[in-house]
Amino acid sequence: MTKKETTEILKALGDNSRLMIVNALINSPRCVEELAGILGCAVSTASFHLKKLESAGIVQKTKDQYYTVYSVNDDILGMTIRDIAAAVNDGSGQNDTGLEKYRCKIISAFFSNGKLQRLPVQKKKRRIVLEYFICRFDEGRTYNETEVNAIITPMFDDYCTIRRELVDEGLMARIGLQYKRTGPISSLQLHETDVKRRKREIKVNTRSELKRIYRENPPKAGIFRITNRANGKIFIGKAMNVQGKINGQRFELQLGSHRSGTLQNEWNEFGEHNFEFDVIDYLDPDKNPGQDLAGDLAALEEAWLEKLQPFGESGYNRKAVNSK
Repeated sequence: MTKKETTEILKALGDNSRLMIVNALINSPRCVEELAGILGCAVSTASFHLKKLESAGIVQKTKDQYYTVYSVNDDILGMTIRDIAAAVNDGSGQNDTGLEKYRCKIISAFFSNGKLQRLPVQKKKRRIVLEYFICRFDEGRTYNETEVNAIITPMFDDYCTIRRELVDEGLMARIGLQYKRTGPISSLQLHETDVKRRKREIKVNTRSELKRIYRENPPKAGIFRITNRANGKIFIGKAMNVQGKINGQRFELQLGSHRSGTLQNEWNEFGEHNFEFDVIDYLDPDKNPGQDLAGDLAALEEAWLEKLQPFGESGYNRKAVNSK
């Protein structure tokens, strides 16, 4: 930790309201509205203090449905007066050099030829390893789950664990089935040459891995359903890549741009947590090789529309107008 970072921590804690916030968050994570109630102040005032604490690295935030939930940074709260004094008194930059050497030592100990041998048990070491993974993701870019897995797999076979740990540590945010790096890394400054080299390797590995995954798991055509669990209304649709279509439908609703205005309005009214997405039927091309898959898929959709009748008060589909 640098002298500047330590000074920012001391400044951020030099306010009674912020100390009250930290004390409240030590007990459990809370949203802005809860903290405003504890402080007896406006939400805007609580947000102001939280930004100061977040900027200093004392608290961190995650998304939970429509709420932003704050929690304390255990690494910062675990510092002693000795740690703080050492950082403040060190104006030479030697402390940063020592920390960088320590991080490099951890990476060397747990990685072999760019492959993670095992996840550290100790939290501090585990964080350094996870930051090494998150460096492989570009800031500002959104990744789907397959892309995330393809980037992690060349470095560690258990991509599910790493993906979950990145989200739990606040290094990556998950929105539906989309993932995004949540911002700059506070430590583990990699050399520029190493970053460029690893990005080239990742680009090649990711492309190969995506091709392999696609060959082993080709997209399936089918019929999907969106169900409003609050009132039972449904929406039926078809797609040649039905799982990808579901991801797209969810994303459109989150953006507020779904083609069904009624479905969009009720999504906004009832909330995302009240809606369920599932595949209700797959088209089996092996039964009719060489046939018109698009035509077969359209016929399958018509059959399900006829069966479920997702129209009017029962659903969000519109009945086709008979041109005859």
